[in-house]
Amino acid sequence: MTEAMAQNGEQQAAMTLRMPSALSPGCSLPAAAFCDTFDTAYGGTPYGPRTPAGRTGALDPTRWSVAHMGAWNLGQGQYDSWMPSKYMFCRTPKTGLLPPHDYFFCGTTFGESEHFMEAFDDQGGYVVNDAMALQPVDLSRGTRTITFDVDAKTTGGHTWWVEVALSDQPVPAPHWGFVKTNLRPANGLNFRFDTGCKVGSAKGTTLGTVEVFRNYVGQEMPITRSPRAGSSAGCFTSMDDMRGRITAKISTNRLEIWATDFDGTHNRMIAAVDKLRLTMSRAYLHLQHGQYNAAKDRNQPFQTYHWDNVEFDGPRLTPTRSYQVPDSLVRRRQGDLNLGYKITTGEHGKAFTLRGVDLTGAKRAFFALSSDCEDAVRKCATLQYQVNGGPVHTYRFDRSVLGGGYSVRQAALPVPLAELRSGANTVTLLPVGSSPTYSEMVANLNLFVETA
Repeated sequence: MTEAMAQNGEQQAAMTLRMPSALSPGCSLPAAAFCDTFDTAYGGTPYGPRTPAGRTGALDPTRWSVAHMGAWNLGQGQYDSWMPSKYMFCRTPKTGLLPPHDYFFCGTTFGESEHFMEAFDDQGGYVVNDAMALQPVDLSRGTRTITFDVDAKTTGGHTWWVEVALSDQPVPAPHWGFVKTNLRPANGLNFRFDTGCKVGSAKGTTLGTVEVFRNYVGQEMPITRSPRAGSSAGCFTSMDDMRGRITAKISTNRLEIWATDFDGTHNRMIAAVDKLRLTMSRAYLHLQHGQYNAAKDRNQPFQTYHWDNVEFDGPRLTPTRSYQVPDSLVRRRQGDLNLGYKITTGEHGKAFTLRGVDLTGAKRAFFALSSDCEDAVRKCATLQYQVNGGPVHTYRFDRSVLGGGYSVRQAALPVPLAELRSGANTVTLLPVGSSPTYSEMVANLNLFVETA
């Protein structure tokens, strides 16, 4: 660990002791439909179960699903590869953080409220991780309030930021990004806190980008930022390990963003977007951490974010059941881990088993994944799959996510309920065609069962 990072941790500790947050502990909405205060780490250790069966680390897998979007490069043998990272365990610098233990808890031993953290090294690329709440948000009427605490620091551009996404389907890491990745949801909303600013001489953050998705087509929306005396418009102060509160108020046609400063004071509306024209009545909430080759602007490529008190209001929808395929966790000579799996024409398919599936009250199901492909002949426009040895299904990617930008896509493959059974189920991904140029990578595999 570098001396500068250790000093940074000491400065954070001193600042935290001098300026405790003014936020009330726990969730604050009077009629919360969903509330997670992260008081207890899943699995009984700060990093989750010692022998995890999934990707969520210390997050409760009945409430959260986690996805990683690392390096994807077939030619270099990178199948969603993830680099060991330096990170902060609350105020203590540490090294060697890797999935599936990279969503971890701390707080009470340092005089803070218990909360979750996540961190990574961006490997000189464009990297995103994603925590999705399994209980959907009801957007069918009125205004919905979503709120969470985070140390939303950024210096913009080639650095790091936090982002919120809403997707109409349970997909891994719906994301477009300013390099225009192809991880777009069918219908959704993304907003990123990726622009640095100042309040006087203090560093701050503001809402940088808002994107709306309709039938996979993304539209960047104009933002109206609220003035603040002595600062950039829409700015709130931000600092490592000092969690301010961000609140999003969302209706079909309007988004308001409210934020406190890093010490929990000065809660105010910082920005608004009108004419959203959202096309979804329910959505999944995603909390994301993105980075884009931070070292290019002489920044350290590893960052830790601290999150707490995630909640939203409205009618309480039934949580979606999640059954994870563990990451492959294949270590490469370069020291990183491949999280994904490879499918080639020389195989008869790659089978993934999901255990303990509960179909009580099931209304529909999806096998969700991230995918990248190389094939000079068919352009990787389809996926083929079987459920429990049944008929072969073909999933066709929307034309909007084929070609251009980064080639990684995400998909929620429809799974007929009649082909599922209670208990263990097998989903087999099949090679498409016999082209010798074909090769497919998949990662972040989950069976999701939605209920009434």
